[in-house]
Amino acid sequence: MTGWWRRNTIALGAAAVLLPATVLVVGGNEWLGYFSGRPVLAIDANAEGVVEHAGATWGPVKSAIAENTEGLTVPPGAQVIIAQIRVDPKSKPVTCLAPLLVEQSTGRQWSQMRLELGLPWDSAEPTECVGTSTDSYDIFVPFIVPADAEGPYWVEIDTFTNPEFVRFTIDP
Repeated sequence: MTGWWRRNTIALGAAAVLLPATVLVVGGNEWLGYFSGRPVLAIDANAEGVVEHAGATWGPVKSAIAENTEGLTVPPGAQVIIAQIRVDPKSKPVTCLAPLLVEQSTGRQWSQMRLELGLPWDSAEPTECVGTSTDSYDIFVPFIVPADAEGPYWVEIDTFTNPEFVRFTIDP
């Protein structure tokens, strides 16, 4: 070796080691970041509309489009979809986040909008799991969706049992 190759041997060797190491570290970090803390495996409701998961029975789900929105803060060109999810914690309380509504055809997602609609918080109508109760209860979740959104939808509930989550199909 002569000339340029000889003068840059150390730098080329370092680049040969550091470049693949950098790709592995960055790629591995992104891969782990994507799947850690993110539920990716749906547990769909059975024929009766229920799911046995995380020590509880979830469902069935009732849903409807709110026909009378008088007194609610609904933006023009939007509609309100309300989902009611039955939760039976069995022997110990369960925890979950407020459900998401997902349009099956496009993947668009909406989170619960109780306060944005002007509905005050009500302990008799929780929007997420009651982490202290072993009695059966219902979760009531209003979603504001564009008028052009079309069902069927999924109601997805993160039960903190990664990588799994509970999913119901609705078509109000």
